[in-house]
Amino acid sequence: MPPGIVFLGGFRSDMSGTKALFLEDYCRRRGRAYVRFDYFGHGQSSGDFAAGTIGRWREDAIAIIDSLTRGPQILVGSSMGGWIMLLAALARPERIAGLVGIASAPDFTQELLSARLTPEQLREIEERAAVVLPSEYEPAGYLYTRALIEDGLRHLLLGAPEPGARWMTIVGIIGDLKTGALDDQPMPQYYTPQAQEAPGSMIVVLRTAGDPLQLAREASGVVRALDPDVPVYQVGTMEQHVSDAVGQPRFQAVLLALFAAAALFLAAVGIYGVVAHATAQRTKEIGIRMALGADAARVIATVLADGLRPVAAGIVLGLAGAAALARLLSSVLFHVTPRDPAAFAWAVVMLAFTAAAACLGPARRAATGTPTSCSPAGTGRPAWRPRPERTSPRPQAAPAPGGTCPARSARRHPDIS
Repeated sequence: MPPGIVFLGGFRSDMSGTKALFLEDYCRRRGRAYVRFDYFGHGQSSGDFAAGTIGRWREDAIAIIDSLTRGPQILVGSSMGGWIMLLAALARPERIAGLVGIASAPDFTQELLSARLTPEQLREIEERAAVVLPSEYEPAGYLYTRALIEDGLRHLLLGAPEPGARWMTIVGIIGDLKTGALDDQPMPQYYTPQAQEAPGSMIVVLRTAGDPLQLAREASGVVRALDPDVPVYQVGTMEQHVSDAVGQPRFQAVLLALFAAAALFLAAVGIYGVVAHATAQRTKEIGIRMALGADAARVIATVLADGLRPVAAGIVLGLAGAAALARLLSSVLFHVTPRDPAAFAWAVVMLAFTAAAACLGPARRAATGTPTSCSPAGTGRPAWRPRPERTSPRPQAAPAPGGTCPARSARRHPDIS
């Protein structure tokens, strides 16, 4: 059985037009199913034409296809009917065998009407919600309502960002905002009429110079007076909402800071212990160096250099590891990139300062101590004494009889004089 044919007329046309009757005769002679009808407010249909919109006429066409036809159908749209034809095909694609457009005018409320209205006509639509425009088909002109134009924006096809996308009227544009969380990317914001797209919930923000909670109670009373069935919930000050938004990230940041402080403290204790132990092992050497003329500043610098050398290597390796694993912390960072140069620089400074402070104590103790462990047995006196007059450019230190400290030549320490 061949597909049936459904004719969709144009703006202010009816089913007794020449195109509709011609198709009827064609289908009757060939034994094909055929349907012609009048939209709401057109021809023999009831309703006020001024109350009609693209969306309402689309629903008429879908209802005809669903209730009066069987099997696949070929839609034939004339003028505005071409727009209704496309909308109906998008709604019932499984029922459509073909589309035939006759001078189709999709998006005509935007492309052929709104774009050509003069400022005076636009003002008349705003003030009276309708405007009458001259037409070669109607001496009195055609009536175009604001509801028709606004509803047409919601059903644009060819001029929409993508097929079937719904257009909206924008009444205000503001700067980019973060509407979800503080770590969200700012998004462009705009305002649309409440009646155009009624959301499931609404957020009301009130500014006051007095007690905000008192104003909130008064606002809740106004809402209940308008509609007792509308619930009012999550009432609070802006400070409370901001605190709730940053509560979890703040807790994570504090927890990480405590762990970082504990790690820094343990690192300082470890460095101090290692350097103090290494310095204690070198007590004899340091005593001999100072006996041969090394001053306290030289001893402190030597101990610091020996202690900070492995710390510097550890910092380099730590920076490499931190850079590789930094992306794991991106979810808890706010306005800081995972590889922020300033953060890495501060980490290096803090670690270096902590290590230097840990090394300084053992270094100062080594520089101010006395090498009693090198004294002869039972004397308590140093085993080395510089001669009153140097007869040789290389002074020698000799142990006293029975001493326990082996003599060391200054030749083994050419950096001390």
